[in-house]
Amino acid sequence: MSNKMTRRSFLAGSAGAIALAGVSGYVSFGAWQQAHAANYQNTGGERRCTLCDGCSNQCGMSIWINDERPLRAMGLTGHPYSRGKICGRGQGLITLPYSEDRLTEPLKKDKSGSFSQISWDQAFTEIAENLGSDSSKIAAIQGHGTDSYFVRRFMTAIGSPNYYTDGAFNNCDITAAVENISGAYPSPDIANANYVLSLDKSYYDGMRPAESADFETLRERGGNVVVVDPRLTSFSSMASEWVPCRPGSELALLLAIANQMILKGSYDRNFVNQHANGFQSFASEMGQYTPDWASDKTGIPADKIASIAADLINNAPRSLVEMSWAGAFGCGYQNSADTVRMLLLVNAMLGNTNQEGGMIYGRAPYISDSMLASAGISQLDQVSDSPVGSDAAPLSSGSSAVGAIRGMLSGDITGAILFETNPVQDFTDKDQVTQALNALDCLVVCDTMMTDTAQLADYVLPLTSYLERTDTIQTASGISSVAAVRHPVIDQIHPDTKTVAEIISGLADAEGVGDDFNFDVDDYNRACADLMNVSYDGLQSEAVSSIPNTNVTYGSTPTYRTSSGRLDFSSNAFQDAGLSAVPTWTEPKREASGDNLRLLIGSQAIHTNTFTSNVARLMQVSKTYGLDRLWINSDYAQSIGVSENDEVEVTSDIGSFRARAHVTSCIHPEAVWMAEHYGATSQDETAAYNVGVPVKSIVPLDSEPGTGAAMVQEAVVTVRKVGA
Repeated sequence: MSNKMTRRSFLAGSAGAIALAGVSGYVSFGAWQQAHAANYQNTGGERRCTLCDGCSNQCGMSIWINDERPLRAMGLTGHPYSRGKICGRGQGLITLPYSEDRLTEPLKKDKSGSFSQISWDQAFTEIAENLGSDSSKIAAIQGHGTDSYFVRRFMTAIGSPNYYTDGAFNNCDITAAVENISGAYPSPDIANANYVLSLDKSYYDGMRPAESADFETLRERGGNVVVVDPRLTSFSSMASEWVPCRPGSELALLLAIANQMILKGSYDRNFVNQHANGFQSFASEMGQYTPDWASDKTGIPADKIASIAADLINNAPRSLVEMSWAGAFGCGYQNSADTVRMLLLVNAMLGNTNQEGGMIYGRAPYISDSMLASAGISQLDQVSDSPVGSDAAPLSSGSSAVGAIRGMLSGDITGAILFETNPVQDFTDKDQVTQALNALDCLVVCDTMMTDTAQLADYVLPLTSYLERTDTIQTASGISSVAAVRHPVIDQIHPDTKTVAEIISGLADAEGVGDDFNFDVDDYNRACADLMNVSYDGLQSEAVSSIPNTNVTYGSTPTYRTSSGRLDFSSNAFQDAGLSAVPTWTEPKREASGDNLRLLIGSQAIHTNTFTSNVARLMQVSKTYGLDRLWINSDYAQSIGVSENDEVEVTSDIGSFRARAHVTSCIHPEAVWMAEHYGATSQDETAAYNVGVPVKSIVPLDSEPGTGAAMVQEAVVTVRKVGA
């Protein structure tokens, strides 16, 4: 049965229909929190400051402690990402240290497949022996970013180039585009903007707490927020209008906006003349991407595309195109790297760089290895070899976790150490990832919980929780930049757990490179603080400190860390990677049409990948409100006989699963959507076990050319009602 509803008719019936979507298919965490307000009352106790660990933002937070138990969490006003607020994820995560599922001692798997407790000395000695002496075949994969400096340094010390993050499944394209065409990361000045075009909030249904307040400020001033997205989420409360688009077509919209700006001459010529590289080549390419052309790709009427372009132009420089800095925006489609490029370039053309209501390029200092050497942290010689799989990810410094998985399957990687990452659940194609991990001679997993990935390990090393430890110093940027650091706010609960830095130190001794780690986290942090002219003693007390001389002046120009010294509208780096020097239209790899629907995957505001899924307080929200269901367009559902909460079977080229349906008008008719946080099969994760399905398991393990991004949205599926 074919889908009779066209993209145009869907848009005509849906654009701007925020009220229609306001209560459909998601829950406001604020409502849930209000219902449980008694749990958050300040009943006294001592205030201690640290950083949240609910996502990569690492917002500053105050926690009130009584009898070494957290009573309440609030955002630190001095941190630019929190500014006095903390999200529901951060509130719920403070219970993690007390979970009965915590790993509490090192474990070794025997020949029968059972785990038994061993000492740390035995673990370090045996791991060093079993990883093997060929460092070129040893890899580290790090998920949550905790103490990444120590893990990177360890790999360098043993002579291995194979350090990977989970960025290929989160933000790889964002990093690749930003670092190769500007070298500097911007942040939106939403509170002072008059018009914001927001793309793809459904891939990461959340935001920094401070940005939530900024959107409220914008709307109170009468500003407009237009969301272009295949799915409408709880972000609708911030939006003036929803414009649904065909999944994977966001690049076409941005190309058409640039076309209109150039055609009308309505771009910042002074900025382009002074700070752009390759603009003429870029402008020539944009000539073909008219609103009529983009309408055919996006399903958005041409006059609406022209209207969006006009609104951006008319409100410049207090207008901007805003994106999610996490989730699958940076690893979605075969064209996602160019989507990010276009977003950055359209903003520059609007003349909003370092302007009120525009894109602010913060001035947080970069601490290099040579600078650390001057402060007493010795510099190691870099490994000359490239990471395994580097040929598929030249724009990401050769590092893509997709390449690591392929290297395991080919035998180029035979030993791996994983830090706070759960590839079996959080990477695509579960069967292939499981096969790759099982092919290793030695797999070591360092985590707080016995995840599905940990169940496959030869050794499992228990980590302290984020409330019990000191981590490496971080920086956060905005109009001004701050240094921030995580410190213990409670006593260590399980004495046989260790931090990432402590595990690295033990492994380094066993590998014979212990002299390269004759310092600890506090030594490293103090060196960084001194280099930034920040008091480390003050950081230990308040967690956040402003960095001198980092204020951004409105009207200033950022320093572009590119070979041209300018913002690259035409990029040699992209051309050298075998891609187009200027952004061009590229179709998604797989086409959705008729009964072949695009499988969209995203994050919810209360979870981060599966890192938070075994937090009982957060998972209970998922269970109560049915957040593990498959979203399906109501008209399409009717055409195949599916009603609310019916069981459906979802099938791709590589697998299938069954799930309950959530029937809604808040999703594009060519797509279905599901959250990525569910489907744990480890019975040692009691809160997450057997809740929902692992949606990424039926997505092919592909990678985008040039960046190595995992293309998480490149799966087409069929849906049928079970029993029909």
